[in-house]
Amino acid sequence: MFRRILLFPLMIALLVLPCVAQASDRVHGVRVFLSNGDPDQAILTAKVLLQRSDIRANERFELRQLIAYAEETRAKAGHYEHIQQAIQALKQLRQSFPKQVKQAPLLWRMTWLYWKHGDNGLALQQARDLRTNYAQQPEAMQAAMLMARIYIQQHKYREARNNLMRYGLGADAGSREESLTKAWLAVVDAAEKRYKVAAKQLDDVQRHFPDIIRKDPYVFSVFVRVLHALARDQEALKQANDFLSRYVDSDEVPAIRLLRADIWASLRSVPVPRIEREYDVLAQKHAAYSIGKQAFMRKLMLLHTESTTYYDLKPVIIALKRLAESNQLSNVENEAMFDLGMLW
Repeated sequence: MFRRILLFPLMIALLVLPCVAQASDRVHGVRVFLSNGDPDQAILTAKVLLQRSDIRANERFELRQLIAYAEETRAKAGHYEHIQQAIQALKQLRQSFPKQVKQAPLLWRMTWLYWKHGDNGLALQQARDLRTNYAQQPEAMQAAMLMARIYIQQHKYREARNNLMRYGLGADAGSREESLTKAWLAVVDAAEKRYKVAAKQLDDVQRHFPDIIRKDPYVFSVFVRVLHALARDQEALKQANDFLSRYVDSDEVPAIRLLRADIWASLRSVPVPRIEREYDVLAQKHAAYSIGKQAFMRKLMLLHTESTTYYDLKPVIIALKRLAESNQLSNVENEAMFDLGMLW
């Protein structure tokens, strides 16, 4: 009798085990689709499984998680142009399993999606919630850094500095996070034309964690501009060449190409025809923008450095006057008027 009692639970376990294994295998299949780079099939399979009555609560949680990861994968593949399905999947996960889900990491994932999509308003809103409600979580530090970067884009440098200081408070001395704080504080200092302070910060980052500068095209471009502003042109030229060898499609490329051409012209380190070609390419490619107009003016001034007669300078004067008149209250007008003063 005692042996039969022992055998009965074992028989029940053997009967249940195939069902459990089958359910586990089904969830595993969704993971396989996702890991193999097929988020569409992962989502389709997971949604079909969620409609089944024999799926347990823990499996539903896993499936909701996998759907959210798959939607984020799709959003990333589409360069974050469409993020609503990923946001909805994360919200559904949060609503369905409020106790199981880790709130701070999930909110950070939503914040990141909004930022990559270009919706800075919602990204700031989510980041503030993170910083306020989960202040002790690592994601709160990341939110402070993201807020700083958004404020820099918006030219709100005081708010950016405050958030960077908040981020830095959580960083250990000598750590990568401390250097990251210094790099972005240098960006703010440079924007405020505090070039010596910015250079000191960036030089320190360059010594300890140079990849922080090189892996971010915006920080790298600021480093090049700071070196040039302090007349450290040999270093600026070296860094500009490094920047342009790493980045092709970055928004900062035209400005760095223009700066490099200016350094060439100043140092006379390459033949004049090569400098002229660089200015000409920028002037034609970016004709509608300030950089293109500045490149055009600098090409004119380069080619007429030795011109002294009014007959030779007349076309240059006319071109500069037209640019000044059509670009009032801008850097282009300021440069055109300065060049006219030099010619007179």
